Amino acid sequence: MSRLVVAPIIFLVALFSQCGLAQTDQLSLSGDRFWVVLASRADPDQAAAAAQEFLSFEPIVVRSANGWFAAVAGPFGIPSGSGRQFLDAMIKDRHAPKDAYLTKGASFIETVWRSPATNVMDTSQYDGEHDVTFRANDVEIKLTRRKSSDEDSAAVAIGTFKGKQAFQMEFTENPSEKPASQVQLIRLDPNSPMPQVVFTYFWQGAHCCTMTKIANLDKEGNWHVIDGETLDGDGYIFEDIFGKGYSYLVSNDNAFLYAFDSYAGSFPPIRIHQLVGDRLIDVTKEPQFQHRLLQSLFLQEQSAKESDDNWHSNGFLAGWVASSLLVGRGDAAWTKMLASYDHQSDFATEKCTTNLPIEKCPDDRKIKLAFPFALRQFLQDHGYINDASRFNVPFEVEPSSPTQQNPPSTNVAPQSYRLQQCANVSDLVRKLIYQTFAGRNIHSGESYDSVSLQNDTTLEEFDPTTEKVTCAVTYEITLRPLVGRLAEEGNFRRAESLMRLSRRSSGSVSTRVRYTVKPTATTGTVYVELLSRTSP
Repeated sequence: MSRLVVAPIIFLVALFSQCGLAQTDQLSLSGDRFWVVLASRADPDQAAAAAQEFLSFEPIVVRSANGWFAAVAGPFGIPSGSGRQFLDAMIKDRHAPKDAYLTKGASFIETVWRSPATNVMDTSQYDGEHDVTFRANDVEIKLTRRKSSDEDSAAVAIGTFKGKQAFQMEFTENPSEKPASQVQLIRLDPNSPMPQVVFTYFWQGAHCCTMTKIANLDKEGNWHVIDGETLDGDGYIFEDIFGKGYSYLVSNDNAFLYAFDSYAGSFPPIRIHQLVGDRLIDVTKEPQFQHRLLQSLFLQEQSAKESDDNWHSNGFLAGWVASSLLVGRGDAAWTKMLASYDHQSDFATEKCTTNLPIEKCPDDRKIKLAFPFALRQFLQDHGYINDASRFNVPFEVEPSSPTQQNPPSTNVAPQSYRLQQCANVSDLVRKLIYQTFAGRNIHSGESYDSVSLQNDTTLEEFDPTTEKVTCAVTYEITLRPLVGRLAEEGNFRRAESLMRLSRRSSGSVSTRVRYTVKPTATTGTVYVELLSRTSP
């Protein structure tokens, strides 16, 4: 971990020492030792979801004598009379909840949840230029690159086992000039005689994409290379969900990204995979994972409580309905969705009234499908529902939606004027890009000078019906200042993620982003939204 990330923790511990948990989890404390209660819930999975909002505290969830469940951090050694000072420091420097309080834990009975281990045993980074050799027990792995064009190279991992080459993994898609990559030893398959070699390659961007390959040795002594999915962000999260010494691969269902809203407005459900021999098996729907799925659902609902607008966002509702379906709460979720969805979303799914695919359909033959109708088909196509007739939809097309009988307006503004609309919002685009990397809204007075735009803005599309302009521009963001800022705020998970990205991309990210500019009801103001990333 970098010094920037550790510094705020050192400051806090210098004031109040964290005593750590005993092996037996002694919950009732004495002397100057205290727990910090971060949240309290009547349901253990809701308490676990609340605890996951504060993972930098390494929380646990305990059951109390009154039947409630508390997410707690500690224990901490706090000198007499310093309790208020300690809590104020936790709230200010590490963003603990404002209603956090101290307790001796006299009513705590047992620990019911703790943050899952990852079972990552070792890690090695490759900068895309200088070969790295990584050794662990009988395995030697060379991280290198192979030229795929005059300018770009593919990331390569060559594995040697007991002196003989055992496997080679290579990412041929999306090569780059410096194909930085990473290899980790992780225990994923309990039936293998040794940990698995997980090879990942990130091809830059605010949130896309990480490719994964896994080398696994079976009981007969044969090596297998398994292709993982191409996922947004850092890719798979490794969780020892049941504390058995091996991890499952947890990810977001990327099919939901941009399906009904922008990336930032999409809230996909999770998927869980297990490595078995030479296969990654989707085990999401197996009964033993219901508690993990409930925790994910409750996390989604916690984010919705922070913003009532989420309950009218189709991107949120799509993922929330899917998550609810996975835990047997789909009927109630569908009813709530019907009563609250956005009827006028710009991300409406289109259908061609002829037999042509939508990408070849003339504009005057396209209709926009109502969100419930499109969502039902989407959920059926992706395996979340089997019997679509169970879920009522009021209509296929919103009553106010234009049809092929209402052709687009021919009152089109000049090309130069629309391009100027793209350029006029460059400062706001920089701000939105910064917020995307930060994972939060920008603070008052916070600088986003680390983001710069090149002078290559282009006009992608124009919708004369709504006067919405779609633009694209190349940006570059220097990551280190933001890493330091997030670390100071106590957002260590985000800071560590960006630090890894910084190492993979030599300190900065440069790629192309699409965005829209749309007039609002207030004269002279526009609404700007980032869309999906385009190719560098």
